[in-house]
Amino acid sequence: TAARIAWTNGPADSIWELQYGAPGFTLGTGTTVGTSTNPGTIIGLTHSTCYDVWLRSICTVGDTSTWTGPFKFCTKCAPVTDYCTSFETTAYQVTPFCWDTYINTTATAAYIYNYIYRGHTGSNSIRFYNQNDASGTFMLIAPAVSNLAAGTHRASFWAEGDSTIIIGTMSDPSDPATFTIFDTLAPQSGWTHYKVDFSSYSGTDSYVAILWDPS
Repeated sequence: TAARIAWTNGPADSIWELQYGAPGFTLGTGTTVGTSTNPGTIIGLTHSTCYDVWLRSICTVGDTSTWTGPFKFCTKCAPVTDYCTSFETTAYQVTPFCWDTYINTTATAAYIYNYIYRGHTGSNSIRFYNQNDASGTFMLIAPAVSNLAAGTHRASFWAEGDSTIIIGTMSDPSDPATFTIFDTLAPQSGWTHYKVDFSSYSGTDSYVAILWDPS
């Protein structure tokens, strides 16, 4: 919930102002903090959130530089109790913030990213693509959940494709060996609404993951 912002000092710089807010905010409407140190520190931020920040120097009273920016930063992702997303605010060919992917393949063309040309509602979806490796491993890992074993969760999503989808849990999104199968879903040629009930889950994992079987 804090960020340290560093920059290159000018020859007469001794005091600076940082102004920050939601991505795309209008300069003058953000929150301004002063600092006499470089790096400067911004506190009281929200976890799992991205911000824009602008910077200007104050040489003497009434003598300030123009604002420079915006520069983007994001706070660390933290476990949540629940979440919902449509991927509509994620840029093309980008992994959604706080989500992870794992790909191990010999294919010359393979990816998992936000695809802006085909969605169930809206325009966006996460696309798994594999050119020619039927034995590759492709995983999309959702943000960490703090209470997955509470008996109150389910994974609800729409999907279409020609390959099996395996839903599982993980303790480490960077280590596919921690993946444990929870449910297997048959492929469907059209958009299908899947609801995977985790009320019977009693493990200690924090991540729900989708493993795509390209075979």
